[in-house]
Amino acid sequence: MCGKDQANNAEICYTTRDFVSDQGQPVLATAVYEVKGPQPQKIVRFLLPLGLLIKPGIRFAVDQTSALAGAYTMCFPNGCFAETLGVKDDVVGAMRKGTSVNISVQNQVGREVTFQVPLAGFGKAYDGAPIDPKVLEDQQKRLQDELEKRSDDLRKRLEQSNAAGGTPPAAGTPSPAPKP
Repeated sequence: MCGKDQANNAEICYTTRDFVSDQGQPVLATAVYEVKGPQPQKIVRFLLPLGLLIKPGIRFAVDQTSALAGAYTMCFPNGCFAETLGVKDDVVGAMRKGTSVNISVQNQVGREVTFQVPLAGFGKAYDGAPIDPKVLEDQQKRLQDELEKRSDDLRKRLEQSNAAGGTPPAAGTPSPAPKP
């Protein structure tokens, strides 16, 4: 998707690979931003889950390439953004042709955790024509409506199950003792 950054009078295009939960909540995302204008640059940005150490930042590598460092920029209730500025064309080229990005972070006890993000389809999306922001908005609205419909259907089935006497106890669950 591309858009105009009025503040810098530059066009910004980005390609993203998002992963969401069954409820449609963002879990992890990888994006490449390309700023076109007087000072062109490429930025790789990640949306990572909460509960990770901010200070050491992140490291990421495409397949078996050398890792690049990145820093957290901001956090929201659903996750934190980390990014690497000034990414060279060879890194983006590796992402276009690669199989996965490995993002290394540290958890609350200082242990390294690595998220592996598949890059299937990323090159095709990056090389393809930009999607119109209105089309993207419509697609996201349809997806949100579908997730809400699934959630409502599941809620109705659970309510019907409970109204019909609930669910039987799981195998091996002891029955309550009879009352005297």
